[in-house]
Parts: sequence; structure tokens; C-alpha cells
Amino acid sequence: MLVAGAAACSAPTSVATPSSEPDPVSIPATEPGHGALPLALPGLFAEGLAWDADRNRLLVGGIVGQQIVAVTLPSGHTEPFARPPRNWSVFGLELDVGHEVVWAACSAVPQGRSLPIPVGPAALVAFSLQDGTVVAEQPLEDGHDHLFGDLAVGTDGTVFVTDTLGGGIYAASWGTEGLREVLPAKTFRSVQGIVLLDPTTLIVADYPTGLVRVELDDHHASQNMDVLKTPPDMDLRGIDGLARCGRSLAAIQNGAQPPRVIRVELSANARAIESGEVLTVPNPQAGEPTLATFVDDSLWVMQTDLWDRVFDGDGRPREDVEVAAPTILRIPWASGGC
Repeated sequence: MLVAGAAACSAPTSVATPSSEPDPVSIPATEPGHGALPLALPGLFAEGLAWDADRNRLLVGGIVGQQIVAVTLPSGHTEPFARPPRNWSVFGLELDVGHEVVWAACSAVPQGRSLPIPVGPAALVAFSLQDGTVVAEQPLEDGHDHLFGDLAVGTDGTVFVTDTLGGGIYAASWGTEGLREVLPAKTFRSVQGIVLLDPTTLIVADYPTGLVRVELDDHHASQNMDVLKTPPDMDLRGIDGLARCGRSLAAIQNGAQPPRVIRVELSANARAIESGEVLTVPNPQAGEPTLATFVDDSLWVMQTDLWDRVFDGDGRPREDVEVAAPTILRIPWASGGC
């Protein structure tokens, strides 16, 4: 579900099987707000990112580095922002502007530089945007291994998170204690990215399946889910991160060969895929794209180091490998923003 690097871009191409490879062309780095943005964050192994527009900064979460770092733009100045409890690693990030917090999908995994004890639990953790202090923590500690990978925040402050290892989806509400089960463990084989279309509809990516629509009841629980109908020449397996702009989805398909960033258009009722195109094919020698967010009229995609290069067979960071600094790939999306 990870890895990253520098970038090349493809002309719009229909999304076929993950083995197809569009002809690459370069991204115009001179275009204002677009192109590659290197981050001076070696050793972090970044995946999650969130844009704090009020402070003109990017918040970046680290798996190896086990912290969140703030990158002020356009200067590129970096400074520590927050650390999760108990040596947990940081995966997805999402702002809740109304409550002045950033939510982080935190997991006690062996990939952190400092090994958490025990390995296995996961939690949603909210950090104050003002000073990075922990203001809420919603753990899932049931004796089973979990990996909270990505999350989505509703306008009412409800947070939804995917459990990649356990195969379920959970929700938490602002000001209340405890996680609620949206869909139980083992519902998905490898659930990854998640977006909220409206207060009663989620779209999630199941790595071996594709995109799935999940309908919610008044308590944010669901037993009603369907794989989105997809054109026969389109293969949407291998999607990690998701981001939404209206009825359009940006999907980070790092299970494709080579990994790529695609744009997917939903039907009017959001029950089917109308069309798709390849936007960007990063240089596979430099790494893979992972998660993404929208900033004004651009899609910002995280690219980080190669998983197999950084971690050994036990999932621990290799002592003789220096984790490369990540790059943000900024891709033109739509005038007027999202």
C-alpha cells in the first residue's frame, strides 16, 4: 500500500488493465502551482498528507518517522508538529476545520523506527491545529492486529476509517467515546482509500476488488454495499488512496504495473463508473504514489520511498538503508477548485 518517488505524466488515456502502460510525457514544472514539490523530510517514509489552508502549510505523516511534520509553503520550511501516543506510526490524515483538528489514522506497526509495544492496536487520534496536542483518541484494542490506513471526515465531525488488516470500517463522532462498527472485520480483503460522497454514502477501495459503494443508516452503520459497475475495459483493482472532487474521484492505483494516478467519473446516481483516464505515471524506479488530497485546483499526490527497499522481511526498517525524502506530485485538476 506504499512507496514513491519523482514523476512523469501521461496524456489522458482510458483506464484499461493494470498491466497497460500509457506513453509518458513530462509535467510542465514551470506552471504555477503544479509539478514536483520535493520535501526536505528524509527518514520519515511519508504517506498521509493534509492541507491546512488557513496556515498555508502541508501536514505530512510518517510511518518510519512516527510523527506529523508541518511544511510551510512556499518557503518549504519544515518543523515537527505532533507525535502520536506509544510510538505509533501515522498513515492517513484529514482536517476537521470546524473543530480545528487534524485526524490521523495511527497504527502500532513494526515499520516504525521505534518498535511499539505491543504491535497490533490502532487508533483515530485528533491533534489540535494550533499546537499539535492530542485532543481525542479513539483506539481499537481488541487483541487482534489492525492497520488504520485512510480516513474521511464528514461536515458534522464524524470520522470514518478503514482497517486494512482487519478488513472493516469504523466511525467515531466528535465529543463521544469509542469507535462504532460501520462494516465488520473481514468484510473486505484489503480495504484502503475512503471518501464521503454525502452524509449517507461512502466510496471505498478494496485492493483486490475495485471501488465499492457503502450506504449508511442514521447511526453510520451499514449492511448495504455494492461494487461500482465498471466498463468492461476498465480494471480498478490495486487502488490505494482516494480523493474526491464533486462526482470525480482521484484514485492512486499503485497495484498497477506501472503504478499510476487516474481520474474516475461517477454516474449521476453514483452507482457506476462512467469513464476513467490515466493522469500521471510516476517513474517506477523512483517509487510509488500513495495518498492524495486536493489543494485549490490541483491534486497533490504523496510519493515516498520503496517499501521493499526500506523494510526487511519482518517489516522492520533496514539499518543500512537511508529512507529517501518524499516528493509531492501536483497535478492540474479543475479551475475553481474542489
